[in-house]
Amino acid sequence: MSAEQRKNQRRRNTKNGEAAPPQPPPAETKKKYNLRNKSGAAAAAPPTTPVRWVDDDTLFDTFEDAAAAPPAAAAVPHKTVHGIQVPGNMPCTVKIHLHANVEADEDYDSDEDSDYEEEDDDEEEERMPGGLLGALLARSMGGRPGLIVVDDESDSEDEKPKTPIKLSRRETKYMKTLKSKEKKMAIQSMHKVSKLLEESEVPYKFRALALDTTPQIQTEIIRKIDAMTRMGNESGETQKLRNWVNAILRVPFGKIIPLPVTCKDDPADCAKFLVQSRATLEKATYGMLPAKTQIMQILAQWISNPQSVGNCIAMKGPMGTGKTSFARNGIATALKRPFMFFSLGGASDIAHYSGHSFTYEGSMWGRIIDAIIQAKCMNPVLYFDELDKISGTPHGEEITSMLIHLTDRSQNSQYHDRYFAGIDFDLSQCLFVFSFNDESKVHPVLKDRMSVIQCSGYKDDEKKIIVANYVWPEVLKNAGIRREELTATEEAAEYIIREYSNGEQGMRNIIRIVETVVSRINLLRLSDEESGKQYKFWTKITFPLTLTRDIVKTLLKDVELTAPDTWRSMYN
Repeated sequence: MSAEQRKNQRRRNTKNGEAAPPQPPPAETKKKYNLRNKSGAAAAAPPTTPVRWVDDDTLFDTFEDAAAAPPAAAAVPHKTVHGIQVPGNMPCTVKIHLHANVEADEDYDSDEDSDYEEEDDDEEEERMPGGLLGALLARSMGGRPGLIVVDDESDSEDEKPKTPIKLSRRETKYMKTLKSKEKKMAIQSMHKVSKLLEESEVPYKFRALALDTTPQIQTEIIRKIDAMTRMGNESGETQKLRNWVNAILRVPFGKIIPLPVTCKDDPADCAKFLVQSRATLEKATYGMLPAKTQIMQILAQWISNPQSVGNCIAMKGPMGTGKTSFARNGIATALKRPFMFFSLGGASDIAHYSGHSFTYEGSMWGRIIDAIIQAKCMNPVLYFDELDKISGTPHGEEITSMLIHLTDRSQNSQYHDRYFAGIDFDLSQCLFVFSFNDESKVHPVLKDRMSVIQCSGYKDDEKKIIVANYVWPEVLKNAGIRREELTATEEAAEYIIREYSNGEQGMRNIIRIVETVVSRINLLRLSDEESGKQYKFWTKITFPLTLTRDIVKTLLKDVELTAPDTWRSMYN
């Protein structure tokens, strides 16, 4: 019987519960030692065969296999994989996947505490050598070096989709299922959204230290961060603190949009900039020479002294004279600054502008600071419309008091929002622009802080110029009609101004009538004759077309000459 057969027979006997070979008799307890004749006693002793006791088939297999195997022809080279030495020709490998203990459906959590815990876990995994892990696994399996630890490459950074915003596991899995075109569109949308989300891998404290503000404000922010960290994720105050910290870190402390030129530049460049700014103001609105002159003076002041504080101007005039258009398309465009609009008509809640206290559940910061955050600079153009329409109740007086504080040059460098208690916001370099119709309804203290500019109404000749150069091109553009396809005679323009302006000094009614004429022409040119005759204003329309007085009169056959002014009672 060969050695292999004997080994298999012994395994079967052991598994079947058969008795092992009998134990050899014990040696004699009394031994006589003859130190003088040691060699002779040893020769006279009978030879003994060593016996090994085997309880199962897992011990000494290596020695038996080595004894039964023929001598190797050549030494097998060894190799080291992750700190474990294995034969070079070993065919069997064990692949171990190491995953984080996170639920598959768990959404991404951006809490500061969880970020710190994940960073600590990553550092511990990086410090653990691959050889130590392999040795532990080999020891647990009987000491045999037959294990090769292979890193899990399925979750490697190269195979993860690169996205501008952070995704949870479920979102990442769904991202991988998208087609190439859908994935590309999703990434493009993420790029647009990421600019507004302002996500950052930088920890909160380092972002606070990077703010261009005073050490006192940085200290207050860090205290909030420490309080948020101590409370943990289970506390209800944690989310409130996180909203506070995220909001204050979005405030653009110290970021100013300067003018493209200063007095230190070439005088020719300064003169060129002033010429371009004047052209921008002329393109925005017709007339308003006092307002344009005031803006040019402010520009010259900021060119000479870029650190000069902001100004506060107010435009007074009748409705529809283009005050808002001048501020948006003229002032903000000439200064190359963001334009932030505030409507004061009927305003009665001070918390809308100054924020709620941080202690309230669901509290938010005010509209003033929100405009600064959206503008991403500390010197935007803040435009307050309908200043004379603020509510006359005590709540409306609170808004007036807030505006008085906001426009005071000695105080607006330390503006306070109720939500961000203890934080000073420097709004001294903002340009405050107000508009109102009735000067008698403006608080005298607030009016005293402004440079009031009179924006008078327009005469009929001026209205005709405005219609030809400003209103008509814009209305045709909105209707999708080229200027060479549709023109109008001066007689038609004079008829519209004379019959439909209703004696107003502004341009709103005239703009409304011009839009009606163009939209009806567009409707008739797209309709067939049968359906077009159903309208009272039907007439044959073919392009190119020149509007005459008769065509305009036909198109406006069912339009009332006077419009009710019942809306005015809203503010009386």
